[in-house]
Amino acid sequence: MRDSSSGDVPGAGNALLRQAVGLAGEPLLEQVERVQCREGQVLHEPDDVMRHVYFPVDGLVSLLHVMESGNFAETALVGNDGVVGVALVMGGESMPLRAQVHVGGQLCRLRSDVLRQCLVEVPAMQQLFLRYAQTLLTQMGQVAACNRHHTLDQQFSRRLLMSLDRLPLQELRMTQESVAQMLGVRRESVTLAANKLHKAGVIRYSRGLIRVLDRDSLEGLTCECYAVMGRELQRLSRRPVDVRHEGSFVGLRTDGAVKARHAAADGDSEGFANAADGAHGRRRGGDRRHASDRRCRGIAISFPDRRLRTERRKSNPES
Repeated sequence: MRDSSSGDVPGAGNALLRQAVGLAGEPLLEQVERVQCREGQVLHEPDDVMRHVYFPVDGLVSLLHVMESGNFAETALVGNDGVVGVALVMGGESMPLRAQVHVGGQLCRLRSDVLRQCLVEVPAMQQLFLRYAQTLLTQMGQVAACNRHHTLDQQFSRRLLMSLDRLPLQELRMTQESVAQMLGVRRESVTLAANKLHKAGVIRYSRGLIRVLDRDSLEGLTCECYAVMGRELQRLSRRPVDVRHEGSFVGLRTDGAVKARHAAADGDSEGFANAADGAHGRRRGGDRRHASDRRCRGIAISFPDRRLRTERRKSNPES
């Protein structure tokens, strides 16, 4: 999957990755690699441990519910606005969904352990990715409602608009069969919906290439689900990330020098300072000094068990 011929900056082209690099800096960008994926390629199966997260650039990835019969239906779409692998941000390592490339193209890949460490070292990254997780949950719920209550023509229009919003061009290369699989309907039904839009002059469809000619008309033909998802995405993406307690990402190094730099950057990071002091501080009586400081700041510390004192008095009445 590695695209060895690509020498450009791997962070470009994906809005979420661009924001993440802006918070974490160049060390995160150095861990990103650009890969090329083809249509139909599976990034991970349901319940697979995610070893990488993927940031689409000019491709689309579908998150699919797969049934025991082998049939599947799309529950969410990820493009250049987000990431495949948001479960890692919420404390999980897998999801009961298949991630499958729907429109082939370039994706930026990042190792899962790198992302986890970056989330710990740069607190603002948690906000950024959790906000995207909220938009993804909104999309999943709205798609489920749309598939239940709206016509296939509305669903098809909504799916086209969602795809266009997550691609750099206003055209799509996909087959009617692949769209039918994502929507969980018959191929003939998608053919009828596409022909209606083609005859109305809204789209031009030829040999798997869909070009939108009249976007305003296409938005008028879709249901309210498209607007609901769009408003939520804009609302959360426009809110500034709180960087008052910002840290810095230094890569996968965890030695004492790195922790000491974190402690110097943040005076409240007592845990990092203690780790950097190590055994030398304890031999110099560092633990006693830290305990004294904690008492002055009113932080609770442990005391000997009072039951031991009572038992000692009983065994030695003269004391």
